[in-house]
Amino acid sequence: MFAFLKLWTHRLFFRLYHYTLLPLRYRVKAEGIEQVKELQKQGEGILFLSNHPSHLDPILVGTTLVWYGLPVCIWSMDFVYKNPYTRLVARNNDDIRTLKVPNAHEHRSYKNAYKIRHLVQRSIRGLKAGENVLFFPAGYQKFTPRDEINGKSAVERILKSYPEVKIVLVKIHGMWGSRFSKAVSRTERSNLKSSGWMQFMIKLCKILLLNGIFFIPKRNVTIEFVPAKESFPRVGTRQEINQYIENFYNRGYGAEGEPLQRVPDFFWKPKYSSSEYNKKNYTFDLTLVSPQVKKDVVDTIAALSHLSPDRITHNLLLDRDLSLDSLEIANVLAHLEKKYPQLKKLAPTNLTTVGHLMALCAAIPIEYTPIRGHFAVVQDVDVPLNKVKSSVVSVLTSFLSLFSSH
Repeated sequence: MFAFLKLWTHRLFFRLYHYTLLPLRYRVKAEGIEQVKELQKQGEGILFLSNHPSHLDPILVGTTLVWYGLPVCIWSMDFVYKNPYTRLVARNNDDIRTLKVPNAHEHRSYKNAYKIRHLVQRSIRGLKAGENVLFFPAGYQKFTPRDEINGKSAVERILKSYPEVKIVLVKIHGMWGSRFSKAVSRTERSNLKSSGWMQFMIKLCKILLLNGIFFIPKRNVTIEFVPAKESFPRVGTRQEINQYIENFYNRGYGAEGEPLQRVPDFFWKPKYSSSEYNKKNYTFDLTLVSPQVKKDVVDTIAALSHLSPDRITHNLLLDRDLSLDSLEIANVLAHLEKKYPQLKKLAPTNLTTVGHLMALCAAIPIEYTPIRGHFAVVQDVDVPLNKVKSSVVSVLTSFLSLFSSH
């Protein structure tokens, strides 16, 4: 009896949050969902590949799919499991299931390769058995207005074993500029990590109460579902697959990328969070690096990536230009640290270019100067105070007219 009551309570809070609280802030529109439902009827599961502008993307896409009768299994970073929300979702696995993804980008471990292989095989078995799977090919949230998929191998790994899998590309528009995105300065950003959970809940209660619940300014979010066309490079290289998906995500935005959409927290206060994006930039003098160190780095990368040494130059990005994923970069570091022990504590996220790796091996001075970018296209949502005033006036006028007519 207690177990049943506990399960019922979890499901109640799950539905309260997703179907009552979320719509107070987010006005979500799903496009192309009918095509997805028709595709589902053909049997076997669907692989949903979504862009990733914010922390809330798994919640928004997953809830939308479930609302239309499409239960889904979502890849989720292992550190996200520490917060109460993820534990709540995990207890409601009749609609949404979660699979742990090792954070190989930020943490090196010999277990990561095994975990990712197991995750891919588990997903393929689920897809063949009719289970829908959702994940984000970029692996993490985007840092700039344009979506980038740099060297990620998850889609390629699945297609090698299951090339005929049904694929639906998912594009989220409207979350870039949310407090849950990296478009907002770090001090004002919200996240669902355990360390910021209490702060998030306090901020949420403040927004609910001070807006009178029903007058919370709405963020318009469009989720576009597009079944993959015949042009999708199912048997292409990793670069070809990633470039195709990346082009889909950036389609229609132009060179500036997705417009920043800013929505105020309160209907009576036209104040927006501060916005800027940052990109990593390291400066160093490669003339201080010996020819032997340069050769060691190039030869190691060439041997482990099966690229010709002639193609590997110091200005190439390890992930984007050489298409190395986190495991492959970690493998490069593991081989080089035998000769250059100062690399032992480095993770793939600490590296940018081939030259940067050479500088680290040579232990020469490196200066970190982030490139801060501002947004060429900004869409501010007006504070709906005037609309609220006009609605109140209209109601009062109608109410008074009842008495004046008698």
